[in-house]
Amino acid sequence: MISFELVPRDSVSLTEELELLRGNFGEVDLINIPDLPRFEMRSWEGCALARRYFSQVVPHIRARDIDPDRPLPMAGFMREHGIDQVLVVTGDVHPDVFFPQYNVR
Repeated sequence: MISFELVPRDSVSLTEELELLRGNFGEVDLINIPDLPRFEMRSWEGCALARRYFSQVVPHIRARDIDPDRPLPMAGFMREHGIDQVLVVTGDVHPDVFFPQYNVR
């Protein structure tokens, strides 16, 4: 399996990268998209866009960005868009994050 990671800066640049990959690198099986809070597009939104080009997509979700005592807030969105895999990563505290971060250790 060949996986390619794309950074979801915005829908225009992500679409351009997806079209480039699909047109030139047919060997790619899976697109994985990290969740970088400094960009407007979240990983699951990027994966919804990527599913138009590739059948297998996986968003990265940072564990410390999710309240462990509440339901996964983006679960409904992912179900609606056929996203059935998620990669949960630990990750460091980012200084550019302006929303709560949870201690998940």
